[in-house]
Amino acid sequence: MKIKQAWKLPIVFLVGYLFAWGMILVDRHMLLEEQDRLQDEVDSARVELKITKMVDEYNEDYVEQVEWNEEALKNNGR
Repeated sequence: MKIKQAWKLPIVFLVGYLFAWGMILVDRHMLLEEQDRLQDEVDSARVELKITKMVDEYNEDYVEQVEWNEEALKNNGR
């Protein structure tokens, strides 16, 4: 009786093997999607940082100009 059902064992192993590969492929796909999403977030943060630095530099230049203009007005008012 055991000999008649021996053909089921390779099929069970094959199905298990295919299921495992399917799970690996699904996990890989999910990890790649997550990696892409995180890369997009990093790129967005880098752009925001560059914009912030540019605005800060502009603000510093503006403050220097205002101080220089105030000094010039004081010196001209002597």
